[in-house]
Amino acid sequence: MAAYDYALPGAYKLALDDCRFWVGGVSVLALRSTTLVLGIITLLLAWGFLRDFLDERVASLTVLLLALSPTYVFWSRMGAIVGQPMLPIAIAAYWCLYRWYSRGASGYLIASAFLLGFGLSTKLLFFWVWGALIVAWLVLTPWLVHTGGWHRWFWPVRSAGGRTLSLAAGAAVLGSSIVVIYNLQGARAYHFFLDNVARGAASAGTGMEAMSAIPFVGFTDWTTLLNGSWFGSRLGGPYTNPLAVPAVFAAVAVIVGLLAFTRRPRYSPRRLALLGLLMGCFVAEAAATRMSHGAGHLILVFPVPQVLVAVALSSSADRIAASSRARRTIRFAVLGILAVCIVGAEAWTTYRYERALTQTGGTGYFSDAIDTLAHDLDQPGTPPVVALDWGFRRNLQILTENRVAPREWFTYSSPPLPEFQNYADQLMEQPTALYLFHTPDLTAFPGHWEVFERAAYRHRLTSLIWRTYKQRDGTAVYLVYRLEPAPQLTALPLTARPLNVRLGDSIALLGYDPPTKPAVAGDQLQITLYWQTSVAQMQSYKVFATLLDSRGEPWAQHDSIPGDWGYPTTRWQSGEVVADRVWLPIKPDAPAGSYHLFIGMYDQETGQRLSLWSDGQELKGGTLNLLEVPLQR
Repeated sequence: MAAYDYALPGAYKLALDDCRFWVGGVSVLALRSTTLVLGIITLLLAWGFLRDFLDERVASLTVLLLALSPTYVFWSRMGAIVGQPMLPIAIAAYWCLYRWYSRGASGYLIASAFLLGFGLSTKLLFFWVWGALIVAWLVLTPWLVHTGGWHRWFWPVRSAGGRTLSLAAGAAVLGSSIVVIYNLQGARAYHFFLDNVARGAASAGTGMEAMSAIPFVGFTDWTTLLNGSWFGSRLGGPYTNPLAVPAVFAAVAVIVGLLAFTRRPRYSPRRLALLGLLMGCFVAEAAATRMSHGAGHLILVFPVPQVLVAVALSSSADRIAASSRARRTIRFAVLGILAVCIVGAEAWTTYRYERALTQTGGTGYFSDAIDTLAHDLDQPGTPPVVALDWGFRRNLQILTENRVAPREWFTYSSPPLPEFQNYADQLMEQPTALYLFHTPDLTAFPGHWEVFERAAYRHRLTSLIWRTYKQRDGTAVYLVYRLEPAPQLTALPLTARPLNVRLGDSIALLGYDPPTKPAVAGDQLQITLYWQTSVAQMQSYKVFATLLDSRGEPWAQHDSIPGDWGYPTTRWQSGEVVADRVWLPIKPDAPAGSYHLFIGMYDQETGQRLSLWSDGQELKGGTLNLLEVPLQR
């Protein structure tokens, strides 16, 4: 439930932190240098692999396009340290596999197996690489082996031999040993994976609806990956590269055309097919198993799109060079202008984002308002800090060189898992800390604030703003709360609607606060009732509230001890006004229309309802028709 990924042990991530901070200490420089070094390593590996796999021209142009891509640039600056190594590991694994296939050296197969296992220990999303390679083996085998019937698919076994395969399997297990050992402690990653699949299926729908959504989701995520718009809302500039997506589609069309109409293409169709298959497989799997990861994790497909563009340009240049001299110069000029436009569009988009970042200081999760927050929390005498949303702990640790290291508690789900409610109740036992949240529109996993506020109410505490932090345009980003004992009421608040209702001999319903937002099917209806007793109560009573339609059918029900089970009537003081919040979960299938909310009280032990008078007139059934509620869907 903390900031650590359920799929991997926290000790692994802490080890990564120790490595990157060992030289430079806990600082922004150490953090940035780690991601930048990984980005440079990825570029070097991509160049080496593609130079070996295709040629130096394609490798150089691919690396240039990748280095200028706004998505890659900002991912290399801001990417998650645990997710970022997946890309260089994947490229290194491809390179080793290709060298084994082309040179027959068993050591490359063993090295590739280790890298494929190590990628899983980095992040379970590395399974996408495994899936792509399996599909590539199944589909490309008929092109690689022309004889042998169905036995042809066993060519890797025949090529490697039993001893090499055994060593490769051992290397894969060794590489994935971290995640394997972790799962021996209760199959945590396995259950984490199943939970994510279930949530993804629930959010995406079922049957034909889900299948029809996959192409749209895949294209949308793929587009945001290529044109750089994934960072638009984070840097404060809606800038995109308009040529990125058309360039990739045009490149695929050019490559297919050259393969279809050229007898001896410069690049092996097998290699081009492998690249295209890897790209298609990644996109399909990412669309089908996105599970809220979105386009950011699709960075794993890089540098495939850049390779396709580079191959298309290089192949077109070769085709022009082999053609007749007539109009050759014009064709080369057109191709050169096209190449400059593609490269220039990437560079211009990245530059505009850099300029926007300088002006805005970043927005949302990437706002430099975190600097001010870190400074304030680092002051002497500041209370301890608890972060109740994703994205605080690591930032504050880095910015304060580990002087501010808040406890971070949340669940990777919305609504939060039940254990978060238990933790929220524990926090209320010693309410002396500061509590960090994002503003509602920036909350990573919605629902945590509501659980926290309800727990505070249940313990007769009230949450007060300690400070609000805003980004440079004045938009609030971070909210810091403190808790204080709730003030004791002695009269009905002026904002409440007054009533003249009496229950039993000594309890009065002075009034209520109506719902502050429209009632919606599947949501919660919240009201506040204001009770008062004239004498100490010896019996514990429960409050009930029922939402009925015009036919008297219930669609929402609430039964609890007042104060959300936290303030029973036996603790009420004479003359005290008790603000009793009531939450009614409305059934998701409730039809739109007009409903009525009925309330009352009954003895907790006997179930006997208290008699109820409104304006001096006794109401039948001990039930008050409090208000009419229009319900929306």
